[in-house]
Amino acid sequence: MRQRHALPSWRLRWGHAFRGRGDAAGFAGGTAAVFGDSRGNLPHARSEASAVARLLGAMPVLGNEVTRDRVMNALQNCALLHAAGHGQLSTADGFAAGLDLAGTDVLRAGDLLGRACTVRLAVLSGCDTGRSELRPGDEAVGLIRGLLLSGVRSVVASQWRVSDASMADQLCGFHRVARDPAIPLAEALRRAARGVRDSPGHEHPYHWGGFALVGSWR
Repeated sequence: MRQRHALPSWRLRWGHAFRGRGDAAGFAGGTAAVFGDSRGNLPHARSEASAVARLLGAMPVLGNEVTRDRVMNALQNCALLHAAGHGQLSTADGFAAGLDLAGTDVLRAGDLLGRACTVRLAVLSGCDTGRSELRPGDEAVGLIRGLLLSGVRSVVASQWRVSDASMADQLCGFHRVARDPAIPLAEALRRAARGVRDSPGHEHPYHWGGFALVGSWR
């Protein structure tokens, strides 16, 4: 099947578009889970995860501590999940796309099917985490779809191989604004992208246009 920067079907998009942020005040405190540098070879991802965790008042989970059990537990018990690390593409099966975990393990989109997640916002900070397989009927299948089907309301993911430095700046800026529950997530992402775009040397969309919000915009 072809790979495209495709969004999920209209059923999922409309189903999530009218769901709110929930009744918790923001995403601070123990409701956030932050993971980074699961394979121990991405220093930028490690520093990004540490910075995001400080913003959210959470303890980052790093390196070989990024296990399947920890990530699945976060998905089923937290309001926000931020994962900084390698994404896995699949050209044959969108549900085989996923995120690298510690060791050689991978959390695949298919692993999320049939699971009920409490996460309202998932931020996938890595290259190509938003890439999907386009199936007949214009159905986009990938990690985003797996998360939305499990109940995640909003997903921020990358559409191409993004720059480490600008990615960290943009997503830290996003979380800084999104902590205010009065500001919609879409507006928080727009402000963060604008902040990167206005930095010297980052005017090209490669630096600030790589992330998209799918699901509820609020």
